Amino acid sequence: MWGPLFISGRAWVLPATIIFSGAIVLLLWAYRKAPALPGLRIVCFILKLLGFAALLICLLEPLWSARRARPGANFFVIVADNSQGLQIKDAGNTRTR
Repeated sequence: MWGPLFISGRAWVLPATIIFSGAIVLLLWAYRKAPALPGLRIVCFILKLLGFAALLICLLEPLWSARRARPGANFFVIVADNSQGLQIKDAGNTRTR
C-alpha cells in the first residue's frame, strides 16, 4: 500500500536543514520572553515550526511512488443521450440538431 518516497530536490536537503535549524533557534529566541502564558507559547512555537517544516518539505519536492495502480483508477463512463430533444429540427432545415 505504501510506496517509496523520493526526494526530487536533493540539492536543497542541506540548505533546508540549515534553514530549519535556524528557524528553531530564532523561534526559541523569540518565544523565550514572549508576554503570553507558557502553554500558549508552546502551542504557537509548535505551529510555526510545523509551518516552516511544511514549506521546506515543499522545497524538497517529495514524490510518492506506488507499484500498482489502484483498482478502478482506469474506469471511465460513456454516456449516450437519445432523448426527444435531439430530434428537434430548426426552421428551414431538414437535419436534426
